Amino acid sequence: MRLLHRLVIIVLVGMACGGALYAPAAGAALPDNGQVDVSPAVQHDVSPPLRGMSASSPGAENHREKPLRPIPQRDVVNNAPDPVVQASTGSRVNTTDGLNFAGVGQGDYGFSDQYAPPDTNGAVGATQYVQWVNTYFAVFDKL
Repeated sequence: MRLLHRLVIIVLVGMACGGALYAPAAGAALPDNGQVDVSPAVQHDVSPPLRGMSASSPGAENHREKPLRPIPQRDVVNNAPDPVVQASTGSRVNTTDGLNFAGVGQGDYGFSDQYAPPDTNGAVGATQYVQWVNTYFAVFDKL
């Protein structure tokens, strides 16, 4: 009898584990059959009008505003010239046409960004430029 009891438990645990292996993952995409899946609302609520609500938030009585205090001016001499302000502009730098590239974008270099808005990041090295846009990245040679 005990052997039968253990065998039944082993079979049930095996079925539970085996079913979990074949079940689709929680975030897995289901096959698209072209139909729209619409689910009805579970509950509708109506809040009172704003004109009838009080303008306080729970716990607001415990919050106190801190007074604004001026920055201590012990070592600062007023009306003194700022020593780090640029006195003149730098030399002019011309741009050169044709030295640019498209980068990671819509259809450029085989990339098709499918997220909006794009979150573009880049880093410049001595010989390469690395660009990362959402889930795609590319390394470009500067030569």
